Amino acid sequence: MVHASPDLVLVIDPAEGRVDVLGADDENLHSRSEVVRGSLEEFFPEPGIRSRVLGAANRTVETGRRQYVEYEVTSSVGRRVFEGCTFLLSRQPVARVLWVAHDITERRDMASRLREREALLDTLVESLPFDLWLLSPEGRYTLANSIARQHWGDSVGKRPADMNARPEVLKIWESNNARALAGEVVRGEVKYRQNGEERTYLNILAPVRDGDELYGVVGLNLDVTDEKRLALELERHQRLESVGVLAGGIAHDFNNYLTVILSGLSALQMRAEQPVDQAAILADLKQAALSARALTRQLLTFAKGSAPVRAPTDIGQIVSEAAGLAIRGSSCLLETQIDPELPLVDADAEQLRQVVHNLVLNAVQSMSTGGMVRVVVGRTGGAQGGPDLVEIAVHDQGIGIPQELLGRVLEPYFTTKQEGQGLGLAICYSIVKKHGGCLSIDSKVGQGTKVFVRLPCSGAESVTAPEAPGANRQDSS
Repeated sequence: MVHASPDLVLVIDPAEGRVDVLGADDENLHSRSEVVRGSLEEFFPEPGIRSRVLGAANRTVETGRRQYVEYEVTSSVGRRVFEGCTFLLSRQPVARVLWVAHDITERRDMASRLREREALLDTLVESLPFDLWLLSPEGRYTLANSIARQHWGDSVGKRPADMNARPEVLKIWESNNARALAGEVVRGEVKYRQNGEERTYLNILAPVRDGDELYGVVGLNLDVTDEKRLALELERHQRLESVGVLAGGIAHDFNNYLTVILSGLSALQMRAEQPVDQAAILADLKQAALSARALTRQLLTFAKGSAPVRAPTDIGQIVSEAAGLAIRGSSCLLETQIDPELPLVDADAEQLRQVVHNLVLNAVQSMSTGGMVRVVVGRTGGAQGGPDLVEIAVHDQGIGIPQELLGRVLEPYFTTKQEGQGLGLAICYSIVKKHGGCLSIDSKVGQGTKVFVRLPCSGAESVTAPEAPGANRQDSS
């Protein structure tokens, strides 16, 4: 067995400095393979190594305990690292020590690489600009980086309850930790007070597993306070920009109406000097005032909106009537497709009639040379398994809306058309929102625009939608 071993096995006589070879290492790095007995110097020519080996042998003779020596051997095959161990064989009549040396080069190199990786990992973890920690399956912190220690002190070995945290924060921690230890990836915002200032953090926890074995939870806190402030500032800026566009549009329209009114008043003041058609002037004044009142109502609907007076309503009938009126007199064709089993909707009929009229009118105005406006009304499933909705979809064959402008079309007084005030879609959005519904737009340049209005069903019995006058109606199958 000794001769089959890949290790160097020697019997050392410390007093004489002689050795007997029982087994040579695989590479014969310590001596020639034919050497079976010789001096200690032949096997350990390096004085420093020989001195350490001899010293270890002598201490073993004195104490009877094993001694360990790690040393390097360099030869034609390269650098190798050995670990030698002494065992006492006898003290009398001659001291004998068994020396066994094992090649640990691979193990030493692997350990070195592991240390390098650990050092790199430690550096990365410590340099992260956010809290990072590890939690054991028993619920104790096993690691916390420098930022986490700055915020919470030394937490290693402690439980969340041992930390200096407010009760409401501790409750969130314990709930999130329990969910993560159960295998869930947890994301949520937590507010902390630091240096007298409230900060918002994105808290993320994830279980660390190897197959079915849970090693713990890794967690981090990202400070998103500044990002949320920037997002709020951007939203505020966009609102101010929308208000500016709105104010400019209002000023422009009211200026036009006031110009008509003031011109009419000036003409009436001059009636003593020359005959004027007072009836025509008064008609113009009345029309300007009516237009101003209509604009005011539209603005009120957009700004705060009159509360809808809801009742179970046949959306199919409203669509048929409003779409037919909106397209009348234009060069466009209308195609309606209304589900014959359409459920009722709790809605304000007049406000929804305005929505359909505006959407179809927008579709007509987008096709200056004519085209087909297609209106589809049917039932659709709610998001994430919610209750069914009634969907009104208006399709046109117009030029479409560029993607960079699509996000602004619901702003008041913003329009991509030559005609119009830019209030139509904004008013539609406001009305639909107040009915608990949603409005979305899909458009591609050169392919037209689709506007979708979705409203919650009332739960009343479904009704059959009537035929739209003058419309090419196609019932869905």
